[in-house]
Amino acid sequence: MIKKQMTATLLLLLTGNILFAAVIKGRVTDENGEGLAFATVLEKGTTNGTSANGDGYYTLELSDGAHNITAQYIGYQPQTRQVNTASVKEVNFKLNPQTLEVREVTVKANGEDPAYPIMRKVIEKRKYHADLIRTFETDVYLKGVLRMRSTPKKLLGIKLSEEDYKEMNEGAGLDSAGKGVLYLLEQYTQYTYKAPSKEYNRVVSIRQSGDPQGVGFATMPPITNIYDNNVPIMQGLNKRGFISPANSNAFLYYKYKFLGSYLDGDRMINKIQVIPKRKFEPVFSGYVYVVDDEWVFQSVDLRLTKEAQMDLLDTLKLEQTYIPIAKDLWIIQSQVIYPVLSLMGFEAAGNFVTSYKNQKVNQPVDERRFAGRVISSYDTAANDRSIAYWDTIRPIPLEADEVRDFKVKDSLYTFQKTKADSLNKIPHTNLGVSAFLYGGPSIRRGKDTWTMQPLISAISYNTVEGLNATLDLAWTHRFNKDKTLTTELLNRYGFSNKHYNALLKMNYTVSDPKWRGRSWRFRLEGGQYIYQLNNDNPITPFINMSYTLFGGDNYMKIYESRLGKLSVYRNWGNGFKASLGASYEQRMPLENTADYTFGDSKKKNLTPNQPATLPLFEEHKAAIVTASVSYQPGWSYIQYPKYKSPVGSNAPVFTARYTKGIPNLFDSKSDFDKWSVEMEHSLNLRLLGTVNYRLVGGGFFNDNYVGIPDMKHLFGNQTFLANPYLNSFQLAPYYRFSNTADLYGQGHLEWHLNGWLTNKIPLFRRLNWHLVGGSNVLYIDQDNYYAEVFAGLENIGFKMFRFGRVDLVAGYESGRGKPSVGVRIGLGEVLWQILGISNGRGE
Repeated sequence: MIKKQMTATLLLLLTGNILFAAVIKGRVTDENGEGLAFATVLEKGTTNGTSANGDGYYTLELSDGAHNITAQYIGYQPQTRQVNTASVKEVNFKLNPQTLEVREVTVKANGEDPAYPIMRKVIEKRKYHADLIRTFETDVYLKGVLRMRSTPKKLLGIKLSEEDYKEMNEGAGLDSAGKGVLYLLEQYTQYTYKAPSKEYNRVVSIRQSGDPQGVGFATMPPITNIYDNNVPIMQGLNKRGFISPANSNAFLYYKYKFLGSYLDGDRMINKIQVIPKRKFEPVFSGYVYVVDDEWVFQSVDLRLTKEAQMDLLDTLKLEQTYIPIAKDLWIIQSQVIYPVLSLMGFEAAGNFVTSYKNQKVNQPVDERRFAGRVISSYDTAANDRSIAYWDTIRPIPLEADEVRDFKVKDSLYTFQKTKADSLNKIPHTNLGVSAFLYGGPSIRRGKDTWTMQPLISAISYNTVEGLNATLDLAWTHRFNKDKTLTTELLNRYGFSNKHYNALLKMNYTVSDPKWRGRSWRFRLEGGQYIYQLNNDNPITPFINMSYTLFGGDNYMKIYESRLGKLSVYRNWGNGFKASLGASYEQRMPLENTADYTFGDSKKKNLTPNQPATLPLFEEHKAAIVTASVSYQPGWSYIQYPKYKSPVGSNAPVFTARYTKGIPNLFDSKSDFDKWSVEMEHSLNLRLLGTVNYRLVGGGFFNDNYVGIPDMKHLFGNQTFLANPYLNSFQLAPYYRFSNTADLYGQGHLEWHLNGWLTNKIPLFRRLNWHLVGGSNVLYIDQDNYYAEVFAGLENIGFKMFRFGRVDLVAGYESGRGKPSVGVRIGLGEVLWQILGISNGRGE
């Protein structure tokens, strides 16, 4: 048996070496001798083929003997040459533009174009053709390059000096005119698909210019399926996706024009122009080539622009060619995506070409590839392939500037890494004036880093402490890349109430080096410090200070606590998280000691530190235990050479929390049991937008004694700046709905239309602003509820910088006849983090 296996293996190896024993090279040009970028060259009657590079040069592996080789390019007449590898090593092709014959058709007045019955048949047979492919395997070679076309000599209106302009270009690896390669990658992947939705990628090798550890595209779809009703193409281009010319409802979005037909062998190919019916819809324009009688695409040449409501890019072009392998069964041969980007004077364009080889359709596949939810895995040596290896397997020749870019940037990487390793051994300090003012001074020495809070965020004001200053000092020690200890000392002094507070925090984090996202975190803190009555911190000190000084609205209510806390957090890196914590506090009420505002008339708006809607805050001791678990099913994984990385799913996230107040433990007065469960989910409705919702239920099993910080508080908002959506109530007063109810229900819902409807309004469709609407609801009983509805505009901004949102909100409260109405302005996640705005999740 062993002997037979060895013999079979030897024969297989010999056959593999014989199968492609010769290589022919050449160039594909047009009638003027210009190279046809990414033209397809294939061995006629087989799936063995390749793509030319951007200059039209190609290489093709063949077995020894005679072959018929065909070169084809969209819009040109294909050309077939007979080649014998024994005598020919170079074959050039010169292609002429395709001559179209317009068949005689009778079109009555107001009748439809001949393209419509053709496209109707394509749409009718779309599912039939898709169902024919039950399994599919292919080798995929991807080469992606992004080139800078030009760089600006002005940035944000400021003219750059010649020296600065030169330094900017050289730093990006560009020439003196601001041109050159920004990004260059080649990758070889083996792809497996099994209907209806199983996919697996095995990344065999990858080479990224200037980054020997680059990981490329672990889960990049090797094929953009133009037959799908909704085509995403690339993540981030449009949340709604793009409508296929073969969409089931394509006639609602497209006009079609028959341009003529031509024979390709014994098949009649129909060229049809695809024309959007309206501007600012997520649709393509361009051409599709349909095979008569079979009603499939032979090739497509489609384009997206800003008028297709595309984000990030200015234009994107998609070219695909298909080849037949059986009756009605066509598979992809090549694909090229051309992105173009213009931003602040920087102009870049590129191409991502994929060549497919060794395609197998409807043959048995190894089911073990789909085991363990691993959707992509890298060979351990994927980043370690030699240049000779790439020269052997590369089906698309590199262009001159690509060869140069690999050499220069790979050498530069080695030099810079050596330099960086040397610099890491030298102490680094950032102690300039700007660092102290707003950046944060720091000192790094070996594995230790010391930092300090910048002065701009260290000074604040509230009516309890008056002017207060915080000195936040931190020390971080990295034992290794997976274990870190951070110690933070917060010193705070209120100049009006003359209270000094200090809090020491220690965090020890242990990460799993072989599983990204899997970690333990241990936290210990103790001291005396200031906290908001609602520990979710619904208003930041900076925003509260601004409202207090300019309007006399001292919304933030605080107390003082002597405490000790210990907590542990575990993330399994598979969608499951859990935490457990215990604390002991002595909580002390505080009163206002300052009433300064910008204008004495504003002082009348100031309110006591004790909210009128809450019970009187009394000093008490509290022993508290908290626990939480969170789970999102359906996670998958990417197995990189040295570690596994999780990929989140589209399933809902389920979370449960429990808090126990333990009475009589070291004189603890707290005696309660609080619980909550929640579900959060995002539904992609494609053309109709995205619906996000969060449902929460909770209450108190017992409320014998509940301190104000332990009550159920609404994450309210009384400022014009919106709090994080889906977690907060935008008009609810901060403490009006605080409760200890046995049971409550809370819901948040948002519908992001992502351009639907606004793409039909002239001004908004040009600005690419989107409608958003929704509701937030709290229900305790028929006499105690609050609800608000809102509608607004989002995606406000310019090109890539889109973060603004404006909402009109109406709030309805039990016992009040008229709703409250207000406007809220959203700043986006990044600015929320800069301002220190809480996420309102109780985490």
